[in-house]
Amino acid sequence: MHAFGTTPVHGLGLSDADFWASTPREFAARRKCFEQARDFTSRLVAGLQATLHNAHFRHKESDDIFTPNMFLPGYTKKPAVPRPWQQDLAALQKAITPLKQQSVTGSDDNFLMRHSRAAAAQASGASREDVIAIMEGR
Repeated sequence: MHAFGTTPVHGLGLSDADFWASTPREFAARRKCFEQARDFTSRLVAGLQATLHNAHFRHKESDDIFTPNMFLPGYTKKPAVPRPWQQDLAALQKAITPLKQQSVTGSDDNFLMRHSRAAAAQASGASREDVIAIMEGR
């Protein structure tokens, strides 16, 4: 604690008399100011590093974007986790793919065609059984 308090370059730079005259609360307040100043400087440098890396090392839109946090101590890259909506979209596409692959060969196989034929038959006065037969593809 004495070394940190009296070191002029990497510490508080207090004289021996000021260090020993400080109360624990005063020392903690000075340490907090020192840490805030150090963090501010680190964030400025990290911001500049991120800007330079983005300007010179990103050649494609698909390249990762550098953020200032990447240049600060303690940064760990988190693995990309798919978002829930992406998982739902993938499941939906997987379910739709077989339906897209089915080919509609005749008009009786196509539900919309049968529905329009049934509506036209009903409008022209066809019986209920005839409309049901059209909808069932008979």
